[in-house]
Amino acid sequence: MRKIAICLGTLLAASCSYYVPVNDVTLAAGQSTTIIVETHHYFAGTWIVSPAPPLISSDPSIVTVVQSPNSTSVTLQALQTGTAYLSPIDANYHIVTVHVFAYACAPVSVRPVVTNVPAVVGVPVELKVVTEGIQPIGTSWYEDTPTGWSFVPSPYSNSHVFTPKTSGTFRFEVVYRDRCAEASAIITVVASTRVRAVRH
Repeated sequence: MRKIAICLGTLLAASCSYYVPVNDVTLAAGQSTTIIVETHHYFAGTWIVSPAPPLISSDPSIVTVVQSPNSTSVTLQALQTGTAYLSPIDANYHIVTVHVFAYACAPVSVRPVVTNVPAVVGVPVELKVVTEGIQPIGTSWYEDTPTGWSFVPSPYSNSHVFTPKTSGTFRFEVVYRDRCAEASAIITVVASTRVRAVRH
């Protein structure tokens, strides 16, 4: 438990402190996190817990603070590299230190497990890709239609199950998005009404 004594009142011999489980936070620029800050009042031999006091950032260009009334949760949003300190609005000392670093980007790519996929009409086929990147956001799938690429409403995952309803050639674009960049690849599905014999 991390307590930082902040006041000693003469009224009814009351005193108070802040409870901050984590008072040193490290974030990457663009990230956010939620911390707990409580006000503990000691009165008549008992600690009384109340919501976090209003907090201010020493540098809002580095870290901003979002608080909800009557809540012990405090949301921190990291904006750019540097160090900022969080303090009660009516105090001249800090209770939380926030370090913000820049994202370390790496090459981003997406590669189909199979680029040209044979399929049979009415039989589901799973399309898969392998992605590379250290700050993933998600993978989106698009199907080529007469009016252009149409978003496929499916989970943002590295696989998609497609069931051809007619014979023909179907194309899918897979877009992998990363905080550093994005990459795309094409998968082609050739559907027929019969299973092709496999040569040995």
